[in-house]
Amino acid sequence: MFSIMVLALILVSSLKYWQVPIIACPFRLITGYPCPGCGGIRAVQAILNGNILLALQINPLSCLLSIFIVIMLFWSLYDGYKKQNTLIPFLRQKWNKHIMLICIIIILANWIWNIYKHI
Repeated sequence: MFSIMVLALILVSSLKYWQVPIIACPFRLITGYPCPGCGGIRAVQAILNGNILLALQINPLSCLLSIFIVIMLFWSLYDGYKKQNTLIPFLRQKWNKHIMLICIIIILANWIWNIYKHI
């Protein structure tokens, strides 16, 4: 798990230094509407350049996911330091229905935001 988190961090940090070509979203090509993830790469690039407000305007869900990834990375580092495994059991537990509903609402709200902005 730790190696996956480090690889993800390397890939994300490379967005700041290399221009990543924006690949057309298959969902948008088929339906004409943006998906909840549209603009995610640009939002992460804005975060890495220190422009949090722009990132929130582009795709708020990507900002939340970036925070989640950083938390998971530090959690994984902490587990490695303490020689324990608490992250994987936490991620595998059955999630409360209320938490799942909140996640669905956040994704739908982000999707509505993307459609409203006409990405």
